[in-house]
This record gives sequence, C-alpha cells and structure tokens, in this order.
Amino acid sequence: MSKILLSIKPKYVERILEGTKKVEYRRVIPKCKDITHIIIYATAPICQVVAEVSVTNILSDEPSILWEKTFSIGGISNDEFYTYFINRKVAHAFVIDDIKIFTPYHKLTDYGIKTPPQNFVYIKN
Repeated sequence: MSKILLSIKPKYVERILEGTKKVEYRRVIPKCKDITHIIIYATAPICQVVAEVSVTNILSDEPSILWEKTFSIGGISNDEFYTYFINRKVAHAFVIDDIKIFTPYHKLTDYGIKTPPQNFVYIKN
C-alpha cells in the first residue's frame, strides 16, 4: 500500500471534486504499482492540498486504446488528451474513487514537502 501526492491543475482538480473526472492521466507513473491513494495538490493560484482519492486501478496502454477505454470518465476533451500524450507510445491513467475533500485545505508542509512535485512524490502513511 502506497500513497502519492500529485500536482494537478485547478481546472482538473475541480472536475475531480465534482466527480466528472474519474481518471487522472499521467505520462509517467511510479515504479511502485501498489498505489492505493492519491493526495491532490492544486497548483497555482490555489497552491494547496485539497483532497485525497482512492486508486481502484492503474491502466497503461497506447494512447488511442487508453482513450477508448476511459474517454467517458476522463473529464477532458479528445484534444486535451492527445495534446498531453503527443509523441508518447504509452499513456497511463489512475482510476479514482472515494473523494475526501479537505476542509480546510492542507499545506504541502503538513506532509513534509517544501515545493510542489513536478510529477509525484511518495507519502509515508
């Protein structure tokens, strides 16, 4: 069981919190495949840790195949998806569930982190 903290743009965080985005797409995923939770850091201008979600599955495939599997729950447009994965042979998606919104929001320093991760950082349970 592992937890990671991901930096996510506010427009996508909003869709996750609304429940319209049920996958988080990534170009790179952790080598550790037992990710059970994602802690969500909303990037500027919010700059806060806003929620935690459960990971029910991690999908990896060619971008076109991953899009076909997830477009209905992806919460992004076809253009956004293919722009993000341009020139990539493999695309990844965390399938997420059980959103726990933090009230109030947390700070990165609450997790012993000084700067937002470029991709992800492991969180000790």
